Amino acid sequence: MPSYITLANVDGAIGTLPKTKTAQTKYHENITQTLGGKGANLIRMARDMELPVPAAFIIPTTYSRSMTRMGHDPQESIWSHRDTLHTNVKYLQDETGRTFGDVAAMPLLLSVRSGAAVSMPGMMDTVLNVGLNDETVEALAAATNDDFAWDSYRRFITMYADTVNGVDVTSINADLAAAREFLSVPSGTIPADITKELIAVAKKKLGKKMPPQNVYDQLEGCVIAVWRSWMGERAKAYRDMEGLSHTMGTAVTVQAMVFGNLNERSGTGVVFTRNPNTGANERFGDFLVNAQGEDVVDGSSVTQPIASLNSIFPEAAAELDAAIKKIEKATGGDLNDIEFTIEDGKLWMLQTRIGKRTAHAQVCITLDRLAAKNIKTAEAQSILTGLLDEAKKSGSGAALDGSDLSPSGSGLSAVPGEAVGFAVFSSDEAVKRTAAGETVILIRNETSPADVAGMRVSAGILTATGGLVSHAAVVARGWNIPCVVGCTDLTVNEDKKIATIHGHKIAEGDLVKIDGTTGQVFT
Repeated sequence: MPSYITLANVDGAIGTLPKTKTAQTKYHENITQTLGGKGANLIRMARDMELPVPAAFIIPTTYSRSMTRMGHDPQESIWSHRDTLHTNVKYLQDETGRTFGDVAAMPLLLSVRSGAAVSMPGMMDTVLNVGLNDETVEALAAATNDDFAWDSYRRFITMYADTVNGVDVTSINADLAAAREFLSVPSGTIPADITKELIAVAKKKLGKKMPPQNVYDQLEGCVIAVWRSWMGERAKAYRDMEGLSHTMGTAVTVQAMVFGNLNERSGTGVVFTRNPNTGANERFGDFLVNAQGEDVVDGSSVTQPIASLNSIFPEAAAELDAAIKKIEKATGGDLNDIEFTIEDGKLWMLQTRIGKRTAHAQVCITLDRLAAKNIKTAEAQSILTGLLDEAKKSGSGAALDGSDLSPSGSGLSAVPGEAVGFAVFSSDEAVKRTAAGETVILIRNETSPADVAGMRVSAGILTATGGLVSHAAVVARGWNIPCVVGCTDLTVNEDKKIATIHGHKIAEGDLVKIDGTTGQVFT
């Protein structure tokens, strides 16, 4: 197996960037297969575009592919390669000047992320703030501030329990929600003394399922979880729906944490280089002050439009715009989906990938790229022909008549188009009713990767929370499913299978219409 690859020695590990465009295309295809889309694009940003990327190392897809092919247990694999893993942590320590597990100074914290060659949004596991325990959190607090440090520890405990130990963390999240409601703090950090109480309760609930105190044990557990998530049911189901190979495997990117939730001069966001709904050449996305990336995409927070960055952090906004132009040039004017963090005023680029877009947007983007001579005529024709073939496939089936329904409320227009169907409140019910020949609208407080099977078969998707880059919006956009998110007028009780919107009751099986172009909801 090849050794792990660090961003410091990529030239020696994977070769230098070729000079011709054709050779560069082949080169990028090869490193994407080896390092996954996330890792390959980190290298492109750090090395080829000289953008600010946190130090990282990448465990190539070879490991995951081998485990899948040979049936090896990830636990055994990590034991045989732990020396290499620890050596690469030393590299991150040298790059950052911080120590993993430090109890005397600002500790090095890590993010552990999956990364297949093909984008699979939300289908595999990620763990943030790795390296926090009962001692390092105190060191982090001393170096920064109490509220941030203990909030980060709370996040880590919950994410590790869920992702690595497979614990249902619903009750732990409910405790946090109750505390937020009591404090009238819907998002962001809460006072450290309250967070400490939440952690104490979580420890009692989790028992032996708490993250280990040894930080290297934490790291190994996270890498194992990413490998196992490749063959998890939701990832396999998504690949089946998309016609993707089960053998390509996932890379694992281990990266030094940067903190969008450090203070009020920090934040995080997702920006599309073009409008993914229309294809218009304009910035599109969401941003949150004093938050981590999960707060933007999981639908739990009220986000701000990306344009707000210009007034909140003008210097970082200008740097981001310059970075976007470099990425656009490197990808021939295609639509890119970019994740970034601002830590105490400094911009960091965390990810870029070719973004999901509607069919309408794809037509506009393709024609613009052709006019700018960024793609050849034959490639443009192939893209447009593929869109036409897909439209013919999806255009069959009888449509329901929603003309007698009245507007009841509105949310954010995440994916354009109208959809009429019978209300369902779970992915399983969506699949069941669709199989019986019904057309359904999936209604959720917010969607999660566990909902993808139901999302795929639904005529439309409606959520009470979430922004334009939330899970529901991104997945629905890639499948051209009309979608309305962040409908604050909507109250959903998923257990009782009922919702209300401005006094209008929606029971399971009731006819609902959504307009993803205007954001209106009709009942």
